[in-house]
Amino acid sequence: MHRSVPILPIAVTIEPFRRPNPDALAAAAEGPSKPEEIRQWGPMKSLFRTGAAALLMLTLASPSIAAQCGLASWYGPGFHGRTAASGEIYNQNAMTAAHRTLPFGTIVNVTRTDDGRSVRVRITDRGPYIQGRVIDLSRAAAVALDMIDPGVVPVRISVVEGRTALTSCT
Repeated sequence: MHRSVPILPIAVTIEPFRRPNPDALAAAAEGPSKPEEIRQWGPMKSLFRTGAAALLMLTLASPSIAAQCGLASWYGPGFHGRTAASGEIYNQNAMTAAHRTLPFGTIVNVTRTDDGRSVRVRITDRGPYIQGRVIDLSRAAAVALDMIDPGVVPVRISVVEGRTALTSCT
């Protein structure tokens, strides 16, 4: 199974047990001059040039899976009014969330797998940084999912609107 990992402004396709060719990546600034060179670039699928600078836009080896399962937590009071990773001011009363890899502005549906409650949130921040957790929800989203008291609940995340790059649910 191929997995895609977004690294803005470059998206790199990572194949299991195979690393991208460092020489090919270094040559990206120059760009390919012959069709044979493009074939030798391994995981790189296409190169777009803008003027003299080369901008890599790598297509994905397989479609991204648009769902992820794991634990959700919530954050609020200590971060309310501070600047989020997206540059927006964090509002614990808005329906927002933090995710490690999804692009800012992506709309996701978060469903508790234990009781079926669901909420739609927009990704505005990065996190969570605790192993096993896949999303940090704003206080408003946590209230809607009735997870204030437990603090952490099992969820399934589905992308509603935006580019996808999630691992699959098991």
